[in-house]
This record gives sequence, C-alpha cells and structure tokens, in this order.
Amino acid sequence: MESIVMFGPRTVDEFVRRQKKGGSFEADLEQRRKVRIGVVDDEPFQPLNNLHNQGYSVAYIGNVDRADITQEYDIVLCDINGVATGLNKEEQGAALLSEIRRNYPQKYLIVYSGLSGRAKAMRLAKQRADKYIPKSVSMDIWLQELDSAIKVTLDPKSVWEKTRKTLVDSDVNAEDVARIERAYVKSLSSQKRKHMDQLKNNFEADPMVQNVISGLISSAIFRIAIGV
Repeated sequence: MESIVMFGPRTVDEFVRRQKKGGSFEADLEQRRKVRIGVVDDEPFQPLNNLHNQGYSVAYIGNVDRADITQEYDIVLCDINGVATGLNKEEQGAALLSEIRRNYPQKYLIVYSGLSGRAKAMRLAKQRADKYIPKSVSMDIWLQELDSAIKVTLDPKSVWEKTRKTLVDSDVNAEDVARIERAYVKSLSSQKRKHMDQLKNNFEADPMVQNVISGLISSAIFRIAIGV
C-alpha cells in the first residue's frame, strides 16, 4: 500500500483554515499579559495604572522621534500634538506613525488625541493608523478597543496582510513575497523560527526586507506560538 505524504500549509489562508479546526489557544487575560503595548506621548498617559490593573502589559515610552524605539512593542498608542517634532514639525505624531508603519508593518497602531486643531496632521495620522481613539473616552472603551487590537495582533492573516502590503508597496517582487509567506506559515505551523531565520539571511542585500522579517520574528504572534 502506498504511503500518503501530508504536506503542511503553504499559504496564510490554508494555515488559518487548519487553525480554526483546532480551536483557539489563549485566554483573554493571558493575551493581555503577553501582548506589549507602548505609549508615545509628551504628557503622562492617564489610563496607565487602570490598564495595568486590568492585566495589560503597557509601558509609557514618552516623546520619541525614531521608529526603532517602538520596536519591542506589538501595539503602539501615539499622540499627535507635540510628539516627534524633531522628525517633522508639521505632521508631528503622524510622521512617526508613517515611520513605524514602513519599518514594522505588523504592529497595530492607535492614534489617540484630544486635539481638535491641526487638521492635516490628524487626517494623516488616521490614514496611517489602524484605529483612532479620542483621549476623553471612558475606561470601558479603552478595554474594548485594546482587546480588539490584541485580537488583530494575534491574527496570523491580519499580520500577514499588513506585512504583504508593505512589501508590495516597496516593490518587492512577487516571488520573494511568496517565499516570505511560505516561511512565515512554515514557522507558525512547525512552531520553529528557523524557516524565517534562514530566509532573513538570504536578504542581506536588502535591509528593508530583513527589517520586515525581523519584525515578524519578534512579533507577539511568534512569541506566543513559537516562544521566541
């Protein structure tokens, strides 16, 4: 009798279909603890202590001008007014969101602000972020929005779609995009990061692609699924 060779999923869609058959893997409180949230603001972040009490892993970063300072965080909350003025005085926080999106496409970006003026910066920020939250919202809304953000952050399809868009927008050829997708799926399926590490070494001549792959390896979905 001939043996049947079972191949693993090669695309994100195939991986997600198989994953759904096996059920989900994390409780909400465990997700809150493991997904890292960073806050970029030139003023104190008032909900910080309450969010800690609800089990979220939230850190106040302060006012920064460089995207790499947010590298360790899976979700970034970013104010607009008075933030990242050294990067762009006109766009301010919106310019920082653009830099984060270009370098770390897998991150979930939330723009939050009490600013009613600076219409251009606000418009650009909303375009570049995944979500807009007014500073005046209640704690219940914060919990709801952050739980939704965590759900998206741990969704392999959502993470890949944002990553793929950045690669395509940066003119990475279709064959390389497909190779990255296969390595991403193989690493998640096997719970071994070696497939992504090996692929990263093949892009030594393209720092942008290497940076995107590094972002995937350090993302929340890899830390939880693979334990990196």
